[in-house]
Amino acid sequence: MSLECGVLMPCRGRLDHVRAAVESILGQSFREFEFLILDDESEPEVAEYLAGLKDSRIRLIRHEKALGVSASLQEGLQRLQTDLVFRMDSDDIAVPDRLRLQRDHMIAHPETGVLGGQISLLDTVAASPRVPLRHEEIGYRLNWSNALNHPTIVFRREVVMAAGGYDQELECAQDYDLWMRLFFTTRLANLPDLLLHYRVHPAQNSSARRASSAATRAGMRQRYRERLTGFQVSPSFDEQDAWTPESRPDAVEWQGWQSYLLRLREVFRSGIHADAFDPKRDLARRLWRSAKAYRAAGGDPAGYMDVLKKISRWQAFLKGVF
Repeated sequence: MSLECGVLMPCRGRLDHVRAAVESILGQSFREFEFLILDDESEPEVAEYLAGLKDSRIRLIRHEKALGVSASLQEGLQRLQTDLVFRMDSDDIAVPDRLRLQRDHMIAHPETGVLGGQISLLDTVAASPRVPLRHEEIGYRLNWSNALNHPTIVFRREVVMAAGGYDQELECAQDYDLWMRLFFTTRLANLPDLLLHYRVHPAQNSSARRASSAATRAGMRQRYRERLTGFQVSPSFDEQDAWTPESRPDAVEWQGWQSYLLRLREVFRSGIHADAFDPKRDLARRLWRSAKAYRAAGGDPAGYMDVLKKISRWQAFLKGVF
């Protein structure tokens, strides 16, 4: 099976970061790909560097006015007509076998529409996070956080285009939104292999961006949770540490939270979304912790012990699992 491959990299950053990213792609062990670089009004020295690249695999498009990440990605999907699209960010470094590993997996697993992998963090002492490997575990994790590292992703272009691609109205978390939509239409997966060195720098962590991203992600999670379980969940359940008697959810919202957790157990235990995955311990912990927080905020967490028994064996709680 032969699949045409393309690498899509929007670019706007420091010259040393951009150079390292470009060189990590051009130095891949698998070499048969088109490398589409969208120069989104970068600094003159970066634009000069990109314009001077001579590799025949590179196609460079320069934006005289910055479009932003979402619009650049959507433009790239329109221009890059390859079967497989590998995402890359201009401040990260791909490991030499990244494209080969992912291409081989996509050939061997035609049911997989989106494939990511593991990262190591650069320029920080923080531990590198691990993402789950299987479709069901990824879908479960999406209830709480992103479960695919965007700059490690390869996807089948036709699958993403059929889902409408990236939402150009979003200024952040474009990938999180896309995975939530694709969970219902294709198979998601992550490799256990390290695919990318992910750079952490101050431009990613401004307080204004964090606040905007948090609000955006909360709205996404609400929509995803309702589609997955049929229950609406108050966004305050993601901020239980901040509950006070005035800010905690009301009794109706508390009952909705318990119903949602029970339904999650059924969705991922019964194999509704392919083979069975049973997150009972995690769900029980979440219910127990939310009940403690609810009581500490002056509420009566009615019914939580009955729900806990249904989610996981009560004996496990008595043995101190939680």
